[in-house]
This record gives sequence, structure tokens and C-alpha cells, in this order.
Amino acid sequence: MDSHFIHNWSFSQYQNNLPYSSLVDIPALLGIFRSTAASYKYLFFLSLLNILKETGFDQLKISLDDILLEMLANAWFPHNYFKLNFGINDRIARELDRLDIADSQIRVSGVKNSIVEIKAVLSRKDFTKNHLMDLVPYRLLTPFFQNDLKGLKDAQRNRAISNLAASEFNRIKPFYLFSDDRKSIIMNPNWMLYFSENQEVLRSFINWN
Repeated sequence: MDSHFIHNWSFSQYQNNLPYSSLVDIPALLGIFRSTAASYKYLFFLSLLNILKETGFDQLKISLDDILLEMLANAWFPHNYFKLNFGINDRIARELDRLDIADSQIRVSGVKNSIVEIKAVLSRKDFTKNHLMDLVPYRLLTPFFQNDLKGLKDAQRNRAISNLAASEFNRIKPFYLFSDDRKSIIMNPNWMLYFSENQEVLRSFINWN
């Protein structure tokens, strides 16, 4: 992706436009960010992009625990140093406070290195003992199945979304489907290609929003 194009893309365009593709549903991608009372969707999506980049966009199966670890690591610096509010009912900040990662535990020598250090510290703690991943991996798929989900209560939505993602994986092409134990996601190859080709624009879009 041409960096000149990225830097000269007007801010207003980040709110409504992303590069077109005939292989995937771009309006559904935009739709996941239209209702965001908290930052979990952005953190999840950014963390997923980070993991895909680290694996060279060559690994279809991604552990939800790995995504959660990346989310907490990405949130630690703005929470710890800038007291950033991640939105209504900010569970990310509460979880970071519970895990109590002191500055002295992180050898900060640049943001990228600090993320590695934070992940190393988090991995030695019980960072999965929370409910942060109960909703957001499923809610990110909601725009693909709006009509099918009408009238369903929240308690019914996760199972319905999981079933729809599996049954419509090749036709509607959601971002991913869930593994049988729902502890991992399996990426749709068409979206993997789109994310790989447009990752810098997507990062700019997420950061702007």
C-alpha cells in the first residue's frame, strides 16, 4: 500500500470508506464500528491484525486467549500512562487494574518492545479469568447476520452467531468461524487476503475512529 496515499487520505474518509473488494462485504466491516459504546471492538480488531501480521497472514486458526493477551497488552500503555477511558462499563481498565502490572515489571525501550514485555508479564498471570471475550468475538459478526438475529435475546445470540458463521462461511463469508470448543477462531481466507493487502489503511481507520 502506497504510504503517500495513506497519509493524504482525508480524515473524513476514515469514517465511511475502506478499499473496495469484490471478494468480501465491506459494508459489514464498516458496520461493526457503528455501535461502539466501548473500545472492545477496536481493540479486538487491532489485536487480531497484529497477530495476523506476526504470523505472516499465513495462520488461519487464532486462539481467543492470544487475542485477549494482545488486547490487554495494547491497552496497558494508554491506561497506565494516560488513564485513557475505554468507554462505558470499562472492563478492560478494571481487568488491567486487577492484574496490577507495575511499571517496574516492564522494561520499556520503545512501544513495540514494551508490548512484548507486557505480554510476557501477562502470560504469567491469570489473564483469562474474566468475561472480556464473552461477547465481542461474536458481536463482530453481527453485521453479516442482521436479519437472522432479529428478535433474539442476548442469551441466544452467541450460539446463533456461531452456528450461522459455520453454515454460511463460504456463502456470506464472515470474518471467521469458531472452533468446535469456541476457544479459537478460524479466519476466512478471503478476509485474510483483504486484511493483508490493506492492513495499513485498516490500522489508520481504527486509530482514527
